[in-house]
Amino acid sequence: MRETDAGVARASARPLVECWPLVSDRMRIRGLSSRTQAEYLTQASRFASWFLETSGRHARVADLTTTSGNAFIVWAEDAARADGRRWRAATRAAYARNLRSFAHHLARVLDLPANPLGGLAVARTQQREPDALDDEVQADLLGSLDGTDPYEVITRALVALSLEAGPRSSELAAMDVEDFAMARHRGRDLGMVVHVRHPAKGGSPRTLPLGAVAEDFIRAAVGNRITGPLFPGRDGGRMEVKALSKRVTRAGRRLGITIAPHRLRRTAASTYITYGAQSGQANAVFGWKPDPLDVKAGSYTTPTLPQLLYAHQERLSPLDRLELELADRGLPPLR
Repeated sequence: MRETDAGVARASARPLVECWPLVSDRMRIRGLSSRTQAEYLTQASRFASWFLETSGRHARVADLTTTSGNAFIVWAEDAARADGRRWRAATRAAYARNLRSFAHHLARVLDLPANPLGGLAVARTQQREPDALDDEVQADLLGSLDGTDPYEVITRALVALSLEAGPRSSELAAMDVEDFAMARHRGRDLGMVVHVRHPAKGGSPRTLPLGAVAEDFIRAAVGNRITGPLFPGRDGGRMEVKALSKRVTRAGRRLGITIAPHRLRRTAASTYITYGAQSGQANAVFGWKPDPLDVKAGSYTTPTLPQLLYAHQERLSPLDRLELELADRGLPPLR
């Protein structure tokens, strides 16, 4: 027997539970989130418990096969239905995906020639319609909020900011009037921005650049106020996240569509990426973490404040682009 074959045979004979720490260490080194690691290891632990229950012995690496993987998922589905729990195609896909991913890392750790669960099918769930709103819907949404009532003006401003720079709903609710300010660099005015902090994550504030359209809408909402919430509720106090989300949902109902703040965030991100935003620019605006591979390769750069604002104002502003598009079509402007 060749040395490589002997190594595979020894690895295949190892008890599966002994491999938990090895796989866990590899996933941690590879930068997988703690949640993802837990999902993979939990699924493998369920498989091991099922194997012990059905065969009367502890599972070895060699017992991790496509056939046993499918049998485990069928058993899990039967158990769920017997307990009255829902079992959908997405549930099966998650079981298969997590177990197969665990086997992938296991194969790398033990130098196996291939993923032992490579043949385990992951059912494709039905694809949803794209979350991003198209230009016409964005224009109609802002156009429907054309009243002079303070409720309308404030709702239009928060929808505009969501379409412009995509803050999270919790960040929108936490903004103050003081966060809407002029950005300056070396004594030079660069343009109006909104400073935002994630209430739960904390950390340094992000700077959200604004185009001319979003700036005008926010100015109208602020009026003469100098303190207090940027987007106040009907009583003038700070809106809760739930109340803010309801405002956005009601605005969508006027057009017969279902929207939420996160859908507006996805729309803004889609526009940014479509029009060529570099990863550093998009990450700075939307608060995403850099890709570790880009950072390691040295190809990732964080834009300076002047670069961030210049790129947004001259090329990337979603609402300024939308207004230009409407003008080209001979349609009414947003303002």
